[in-house]
Amino acid sequence: MTTHSSNKVGEALKLAADAFSSTIRKGTDGGGRRPITYLSHLLQEAAWVAENRGDEDQIIAAARISGKPWKEAAAEAIKGE
Repeated sequence: MTTHSSNKVGEALKLAADAFSSTIRKGTDGGGRRPITYLSHLLQEAAWVAENRGDEDQIIAAARISGKPWKEAAAEAIKGE
């Protein structure tokens, strides 16, 4: 079964990518290994919700963060503005 949805998820994930593509996850920048971006965590969470049949708003919520600019942008994406 194919589910058709709006582009809210894509827009929200694009906002996350723009905001966090260079932010490093806490505790992953040592030990001689390449650091992991915070964005990878957000994408993993959103993917888990999608794979477990979450709806658009749940997927967007899974990729949430606490920063005010992101909250405002995500709210706009959810509203479809």
